[in-house]
Amino acid sequence: MSQQQTEGQNGSTGQQAQEKANLSSCIDVITAVMMAVCLYLPDQISTIAFSDLIETLRVPYRNTEVYMAKLVGIKAMANFIAAPVMLMVNLVIPANKWLATAFVCVMMAVRMCLLLVHLLPRPAICFYQVLVLQSFVRGLFENHFYPLAADHITWVLLSYKGSKVLVLLVQLILEYAIVDNSIRIIQFHLMVMLIVTTVSVGVWFGCYVVKSNDEQSLQSQASLESGASRSGGGSGGDASTTLSAGTSNSNPSVASPDNLALHENSTFVDIVCAVWSPMLMCLFGTPQKQFYTPWILPYGFIERRKCETLNIILMFMGLSVTTFINAILVFCRHLKNRWTRFPFQGHLAWLFLIPCISCMPIIFTALHMPGSWIGKQLHNNRTNVAMLYYVLIGSTIVLDNMGFIGVAACSKVNGKYTVNAKRVMAIAAFLNRMLASITYRIGIGYMLVLREYVDGPNNSAPTEELTFMEKVVFWSSQSMKYAKKDLIDEFKGNIKEVVKQNYMATK
Repeated sequence: MSQQQTEGQNGSTGQQAQEKANLSSCIDVITAVMMAVCLYLPDQISTIAFSDLIETLRVPYRNTEVYMAKLVGIKAMANFIAAPVMLMVNLVIPANKWLATAFVCVMMAVRMCLLLVHLLPRPAICFYQVLVLQSFVRGLFENHFYPLAADHITWVLLSYKGSKVLVLLVQLILEYAIVDNSIRIIQFHLMVMLIVTTVSVGVWFGCYVVKSNDEQSLQSQASLESGASRSGGGSGGDASTTLSAGTSNSNPSVASPDNLALHENSTFVDIVCAVWSPMLMCLFGTPQKQFYTPWILPYGFIERRKCETLNIILMFMGLSVTTFINAILVFCRHLKNRWTRFPFQGHLAWLFLIPCISCMPIIFTALHMPGSWIGKQLHNNRTNVAMLYYVLIGSTIVLDNMGFIGVAACSKVNGKYTVNAKRVMAIAAFLNRMLASITYRIGIGYMLVLREYVDGPNNSAPTEELTFMEKVVFWSSQSMKYAKKDLIDEFKGNIKEVVKQNYMATK
């Protein structure tokens, strides 16, 4: 009878531990979602409410494109500088909640500054500087945030795309509700941004207060369970296994040789070898999307002013694809555990590489030979361009999402992340952003070269007598050359000169 009571107590303890683990996971999801929603809000507002922002900042209309080009360029540079700085820190100090919390506090302060500076007499320069600072802080926080939210990466990606759609919907509503008052529209956006950020920071701190209490409770239960196992013999050992499984969200009954390949002392190289396939997905998805959009697809075939509808539909499509992937993970929970050997299970996402590769010859043939049948089917044909656009971008979104999911899943050790696993995830996130920045620039350079050498239906580039590989080398080298030139041109001149005439005119 005593043995049955002991087993009942052990079972009850294991059930309580499982319930607390589920609650902890739910709190983690809410925290990750809130931080992902607020993380990119300033960039989304400056992009979606672009015309209202320019009018609010009183930038001369003729200098609008110059101002935004400089803003986008310097923001990308600030984020690009912050990412390797934080990566070096992460290699020494793995991602932890205390350092991330410091960045959250700084981010909150910067958001408050954004709301205040637009009220200044000369807001354009100060707003520009604070947005650049915000991009730098975001770059620091991102490398810490993704390893900490690795188990909920699909919710992070879904929240990011969802927040972009919400900002767009708010902008459309405000354009009808507040007519011809750009200042009030931007003020509303900034107030909502500050409220969302404040709530997110509150949830962030609340999460760690609750989790700290849970960790102390679990530690006390574990010590009690350890004492029971020493006094009760074999039955206590079974209860200890249940507690461990509940707290780590792992299931030993489905363990396979692949799941046991990594252990607590696995080296950095061991983990890289375990995640090589999903990591390559991360390095292929977003960088390829950034190369094509928006300068090649759709702007290479359709006038920019006619692409607004396509871009809006793309936002909703990206949200739909990410939602679908998240739904799959709900029903196929084994994808959150370490994948089986290539090419099975989650590795099947590589099949989405096929439409990406299939679109390449179609795009380049249409661009280089606009008089061909393929060129005529795409140039100034929004329906065909939209179909190609959505197939290509949808495939890269799947690769990107599954890549981050796989890196998180395949680097787990008994349901947890070791120091080396967090370093691998930080490197994967950094490489993803770095390659995306580089390919985006190369895409711009490619279109600049194309405009110079392709005039109407005839290709005037000096490649007539070159072999196929020599042509590839020519276009690649010229694209990188023009990308470098375009980047340098963005930093020429002083931002004060861009808005100076406007200030003089308003005196």
